[in-house]
Amino acid sequence: MRLTGTSKIEPSRPDTTDAVGYRLFDLVMRDGSNPDLYVALDVNTGAISLVSSSTNGVAQDGKCTTVFGVSCRGSLLLQYGSTTYVWTIVDSTTVAAPGTPATDNTADTLNTMLLLPVRVRTPVDLSITASTPTKKRRSPGTTQWKRDMSQYGAAKRCPNFNSQMVAVSNGRVGSAPNGCGPDGAWYSVLIPNLNFGSCCNAHDVCYDSCPQYFEKCNNDFLGCMINSCNDWFDHWYDFGLLPPCYAAADLYFAAVSGDKAAAHFQSGSSDLCNCQCADSNMAICTPEGKTCQRVRGVGANDNQNCGGCFRDCGDKAYCSDAVCRCKPAPPTPNQCGIVCLDFKTHPRNCGACGNVCDSGYCYQGACFTPPADTDICYPVNAITNGDFANGLTGWSTPSTSTMNTVATVGQGPSSGKHALSMSVVKGDKYFLPVLSVSPTAQTTLRLCAGVQYKLDFQIQTNSPIIALTVNVGGTYLAESETIQNPNTWLAKGPYTLPVFNKGDPGTSEDGLFLDVGLSIAFFGIPQEVFVYSIAEVAVYSTGA
Repeated sequence: MRLTGTSKIEPSRPDTTDAVGYRLFDLVMRDGSNPDLYVALDVNTGAISLVSSSTNGVAQDGKCTTVFGVSCRGSLLLQYGSTTYVWTIVDSTTVAAPGTPATDNTADTLNTMLLLPVRVRTPVDLSITASTPTKKRRSPGTTQWKRDMSQYGAAKRCPNFNSQMVAVSNGRVGSAPNGCGPDGAWYSVLIPNLNFGSCCNAHDVCYDSCPQYFEKCNNDFLGCMINSCNDWFDHWYDFGLLPPCYAAADLYFAAVSGDKAAAHFQSGSSDLCNCQCADSNMAICTPEGKTCQRVRGVGANDNQNCGGCFRDCGDKAYCSDAVCRCKPAPPTPNQCGIVCLDFKTHPRNCGACGNVCDSGYCYQGACFTPPADTDICYPVNAITNGDFANGLTGWSTPSTSTMNTVATVGQGPSSGKHALSMSVVKGDKYFLPVLSVSPTAQTTLRLCAGVQYKLDFQIQTNSPIIALTVNVGGTYLAESETIQNPNTWLAKGPYTLPVFNKGDPGTSEDGLFLDVGLSIAFFGIPQEVFVYSIAEVAVYSTGA
């Protein structure tokens, strides 16, 4: 059937929300070989029949042909005079009953006929590069890919990234499939499901599946709709309905293949997918976050990204095949566990691993205890209870208005060692920030004025990524230093402290010593239980 125009224009339309007039048409059955037949409405009974000519808007023998219009929603309208009709199927025949079409074309109780164009021009080049698997139109089934295809096609999941990237789910869940209407758009009610509802739902799922790519989702969508047409109209008596069904499939396919659809695809990808390197031994560590580099396995030799992004080996070690190894030559020939150090100055490993100086002062590889009565400031006991052998003595872990920190002392990085653990549990009485938590350990250092000190310690966290901040006397030694090695003990430092003198900001005098605050804070991605541990904190002078 085709709609042919007439010069008849009604002064108003039944939709009272819009006063703009609409045109009425004849509905003509034309096969090219037989005379045209016109669909006519019996204005008295609502019966539908065929007549040989147009009535040109005037009822003849109670029948009128020029009664058909199209609403903005694509619904077929019937109107004669001031009465509107809905043309529906009743048993084995059709009838036009007074009423108005449904306002939602996706409703299960759709009570109107819908009009679609005979043909539509595809708005984009749908060809796929030679390296991309192709799919013929109107072939049965859908394609299945065994590898990630997120960086294929015109609308990459990770735009501006190179081909080494893949898109993986970040755990968020997209909106539930909603048939053929766009999710949340005001015009979603204008788009009918027809017999494509399950295909539209599968298309929604494909868009939310990070490994799939734009053209594949759309090609599978088209194939599903064509198969649906073939399944619905598979008898000789309704074979003539296949071309209109194919035309509808073409129309829907075109709607999801344009630039706006591609932008929607990429917007959804940024919400649901994370971009990461395809090679598990590589990661994005650069500030701009666009380039993969090797951080694990053979050939990973970046001192600042050794075994993982931002895992810094420090100035006493070098990176070899993703492992921080202590430098083989002086002044750093020594290693104890994961810590590279100098036996000549380290108060917890003085002269040998595990040799702890009670005075906290290691001089030339030997523990030194200064005389009791002296007016000289010796760099002894710069930190109190740095090994946490005396529980929390000397340390505080303050809670805030948004976070309740619970501090305990437990197992450290090795047998017989202790660690300060700070825990924050979801559901505490304090409101937990959505983006990060920031438990902080604080203590007071006793330093000699004018003396150079170093600081090192070990940390462990269950958060997949943390930002470490270390502050001494108001000076940041590390500010938002990123670490990505959960559930692994890491050596941090040695950090070089500023040389403090009497009267400096952030200091207070205590006899021969200066009291200076030390703060070690963690900013991490929330887990159900957040645990941040510190162990083996050492502060020591680097000379005599």
